[in-house]
Amino acid sequence: MPPEHLCQKCTTKPINMKPPYILFLSVLFGLTACDLEVIPDDASVLTIDFEATATSNHPNAGADVSLANCPFTCRVVLDNTSTSNDNLTFRWNFDDGATSADREPGEHSYATVGSYDITMEAFLNGVLEETVTKTVNVVDPVADPIPGFEIINDGCFAPCTVTFQNSSTNASEYLWNFGDNSAEQTTTSLADVVHTYDKPGDYTVTLTAFNGDKDASIPKTLTINIHVFEVEQNNRGAGKAIFQAPDGSYAIVGNSGLAGGTIYLLRTVSGGSQNIANVFTFPASFGNVLVSDAHFFSNQTVAVIGTARENGKNRVVYGRFGLDGTVINPPTILSEFGSAYTNRNIVIRRLLAIAGEKMAAIGYAVDEFTGATSAYLKIFDKNLNNNPAGVLLDDPAGGLVTAFDAVYNNNQLVIAASVTNGSNQVGKLFVTNDFGVPAGGFPKVIDPSFLQIVAIEAAPTGNLFCAATTAGFNYHLFRLTNNNDNTPDWQQPLAPINATEALVWDHDFGALLVVGAAGNDAAYTHILETGSTHIPVRNYGLAAFNNFNHGVPTLDGGFVFCGAAGDNATLYFVKTD
Repeated sequence: MPPEHLCQKCTTKPINMKPPYILFLSVLFGLTACDLEVIPDDASVLTIDFEATATSNHPNAGADVSLANCPFTCRVVLDNTSTSNDNLTFRWNFDDGATSADREPGEHSYATVGSYDITMEAFLNGVLEETVTKTVNVVDPVADPIPGFEIINDGCFAPCTVTFQNSSTNASEYLWNFGDNSAEQTTTSLADVVHTYDKPGDYTVTLTAFNGDKDASIPKTLTINIHVFEVEQNNRGAGKAIFQAPDGSYAIVGNSGLAGGTIYLLRTVSGGSQNIANVFTFPASFGNVLVSDAHFFSNQTVAVIGTARENGKNRVVYGRFGLDGTVINPPTILSEFGSAYTNRNIVIRRLLAIAGEKMAAIGYAVDEFTGATSAYLKIFDKNLNNNPAGVLLDDPAGGLVTAFDAVYNNNQLVIAASVTNGSNQVGKLFVTNDFGVPAGGFPKVIDPSFLQIVAIEAAPTGNLFCAATTAGFNYHLFRLTNNNDNTPDWQQPLAPINATEALVWDHDFGALLVVGAAGNDAAYTHILETGSTHIPVRNYGLAAFNNFNHGVPTLDGGFVFCGAAGDNATLYFVKTD
């Protein structure tokens, strides 16, 4: 016979004991089953809950009485459905000053309009086991609803999540319109509502409160901001590259004028503020410079690359400066003397730091008479201790080679380009060592449908990410597992992004920042290494700001971008949270 049955024959009060200890005590102390009473071992087998049913005797209550809509006087019938156990006790709080310690309090009435939380606390052997809460909303069925709400974080910076606190009365249902063409949201409680806004602007948020067949609405204006700084002084042109220094300040590099001018380095104050501390200018003795790119070194110096005219031809210009405006290497033309460059104009797209003290400038060189175009690679010492000749890279199959971007990966330069033969255009990758010597087996086609490979970046794992255009200038992103891989292990369209200016690896998050434009609006997206999207395409509806040229992750987990207005004469930079 089970011990708990034997105990029914005992006349002494048994000791409460859980099953694992019964055998131990019987052997050690000679206790019999009559001395012990079994109690549940695992509290998790207990069910703690209650049912609450709303009823109303109001003549206008209607047939839809519920906890969310209970006209006064509202009667709530309570049914404790918890496990039957003598060791369980209960405490009820009805949120109107009344309480009860009964297991079954029966029903409770509410005669005043309001929202009430009915709470049941269950105690096992005097210890709180679980708390269950259910809410009843008591309304006046003949009163007009009075909508009301508060905006908690009005004025936050996009993208941001806004909280709306519902303070309506005499209402049982609520309809929210967030003013951004998103789906309306219906709720039946006064709980806070949250909504995320991706773009800056003024939004009209409307809350409609319902009470039976009556309704009333209240609109409020919400402002979503964005950190935008516009620099018009001295005809400051497009920002080409932006970086964040360890003190949180931003450094932006570009040039004044539409078609070239003075190199500038704009420095904000420390701490991530958008307020300008200094604008340093570096005039070149040989004339205007059109800045293409820049590289930020850990010693807080900036190398700048661009082009300027020398003897009637476009040539490479290089300079290096401290963030405090110190000139380390003044703007200098890196001349080319070989006959191959006699009629060539050079266009620079990207500047990279590679092995040792070396820098690599990548672009293309165009013969102004024949139109012949070759990828151009210039490898030189960052301190300008030498000026080796540039390297022209051609496709053995022929055609015009245009290089758009490059990355230094596993001690090789991988160059993103396109090759045009008549009406046929295809994107290809070129690879060289850090002396500019082409690797065997290159250039190579990744996918014949890719017309141009316009941007490239590498992850610490060695994976390569490339942005390419297809017919109709649709942009795709794909990944290669190494420099020699011919087949992407994933690819996906970047729409609505229709211009990719830069790919930047986010080391802190382990994701790829895609920088460019969507339509005529600056935009970006954040893609994980697996290809899944972390942040969908975001654009900000800034009428004049139609393109991001560059962007980087910031110390606070956001991003900062630079670009220019539609006329390309006004510098903008944008900080997102």
